[in-house]
Amino acid sequence: MRAWNLIAAAVCCAGLARADEVLLRDGTRIEGKVILDTKGGALCVQLANKGARLVERDEVQEVVADDDPLTYVRFHRYSDTWSRLEVLNRTLESADGKRRVSLVGAVHVADRRYYRRVQQILDRHDVVLYEGVGPEQDRGLGEVRLPSAERRAEELAQPAQLGQLSWTDATSKDSITLMQTTMAETLELTFQKNGVDYSHSWWFSADVTVEELQGMFQNGQNSAMLSALTAGLDPKRQAAMNLLVGRALSEAAKGILGPKPMQLVLKEACADLLATQFSQLPDQAPSEASSDFDRAIILGRNRVVMQRFKELEAHPEARTIAIFYGAGHYPDLETQLVAQGYTRVRDEWLPAWVMEPEPEPEPELEPEAR
Repeated sequence: MRAWNLIAAAVCCAGLARADEVLLRDGTRIEGKVILDTKGGALCVQLANKGARLVERDEVQEVVADDDPLTYVRFHRYSDTWSRLEVLNRTLESADGKRRVSLVGAVHVADRRYYRRVQQILDRHDVVLYEGVGPEQDRGLGEVRLPSAERRAEELAQPAQLGQLSWTDATSKDSITLMQTTMAETLELTFQKNGVDYSHSWWFSADVTVEELQGMFQNGQNSAMLSALTAGLDPKRQAAMNLLVGRALSEAAKGILGPKPMQLVLKEACADLLATQFSQLPDQAPSEASSDFDRAIILGRNRVVMQRFKELEAHPEARTIAIFYGAGHYPDLETQLVAQGYTRVRDEWLPAWVMEPEPEPEPELEPEAR
């Protein structure tokens, strides 16, 4: 019954995300989801028919969207047979225009082609700071020597070294990670450590030590959402959950009796659950009034990220920096960067899970400006 509770919440809690509406200066209206928005450049709308509409930003009069500005994960059902879990890659620029930082959102299980796209994005940056629990760093990043263009090319030509990151073992106590691992096995998704090559010499861990993380889990508490779903419920909540289970069973029956494969129904349900999870993070950016778990896992680890980022600001060759972390960390990180004068210059939504009977190749958008 517990598994059905999770699936029921996924199917019913978040509901359908509304389409964006883009109004052009010539009166044309475009409905879909904005998947690319560049300052002074292009805007691209994903359409329900799987096509896309690309326009220049100066042609746009207004964009009406219901996504929270600090949302980094979203689920959208484009049609009855096609939906996606999408993760944001947001680029910000310093006030003097000399440095750019990309917040490349991560979900720990996804389609393999999502990780291929993420790898391309990350590898073109001068430096990558990633989520990876390990030993204490012995020197500041302001002192490191970054590889030459020739050395970078040599490393990129080498076969990917996958499955070697240790943070998954250290975070295995997290109920969210355990749930995501189960999803990967059940829904034929790829786990992050098996889809991304962390071996490049311009990639650096920006995380706490194993001992520090274990202390956070011991002192913290489980996700409020998962606790509510898996703990004993009062009669009113139980009645509401029974209704959700009934609706989930109805959705499952549609998958069995209708044209949509059962696995797609379950994959959509889990994608909806993940998006709902992120949307229910307190205020999107945890404050000092948040739970011990939120302060430890989000704010505590973000302090390490910002410390490493500050070290790089003194590095003359680190002009483009990518931060590759779980998407739940980014609302707080972005808030801190904006406070330092950084502004948004580019948003790209990456399809992490694509739910359709026969997946089609994803068109690659314009290269990210360096």
